[in-house]
Amino acid sequence: MNDKVIPMALPPYRKALSPKVLGALALVCLVLSIAFSILAIFVPALFENEIARFMLCVSTATLLAVFFFIFYPEKVQTNLPLVTGIGLRVAGPIALWLGVFLLLLHYAPEPQSGRLFEITPAGMYLGDQSTTYFFPKEGPKPDQWLVGANDNSRLLYGIYVVFPINVRKIDGFLHHDGWSNNVKVTLSRDGPPTIDVSSAR
Repeated sequence: MNDKVIPMALPPYRKALSPKVLGALALVCLVLSIAFSILAIFVPALFENEIARFMLCVSTATLLAVFFFIFYPEKVQTNLPLVTGIGLRVAGPIALWLGVFLLLLHYAPEPQSGRLFEITPAGMYLGDQSTTYFFPKEGPKPDQWLVGANDNSRLLYGIYVVFPINVRKIDGFLHHDGWSNNVKVTLSRDGPPTIDVSSAR
């Protein structure tokens, strides 16, 4: 069965905008897309949040799609996976947009980043990293620091855990001397900012 091709109509903007204006628009889009890419590579901490990474990918893909659509509106095409048994081929900016967006979303680096998790309910003594610590189910223990309450009570406020590069979630356990069992917890870059230890005995 032959692939069905989505026809491309002649874009009306070519009649409304002069070649110089289109060229300037294409240049701006190219420069901005390169700038965003450089930021993502060399300053990934700006995009450690999942929403920020998503918006970066959408913005860069859109800018590149506009740039190529101005110069090559009918020459960019790609095959999409089968949809209801019919092969589809899209041409024009949507092809480039899909390709760049999915590529960036998959390969954009996630930097090493730390997050503070509050221990609830309060009342645990501060201790040190030999008495209270988080350890994962698998792999090495991440860098972490205990944070005390700011009222000079020597009570534990929370634990600051550093997520390694490209790790969004860590499943593991919180250990505290005096407990008969470790508390099972899941720490995430974008999940709840607390650790519930009410089940500890």
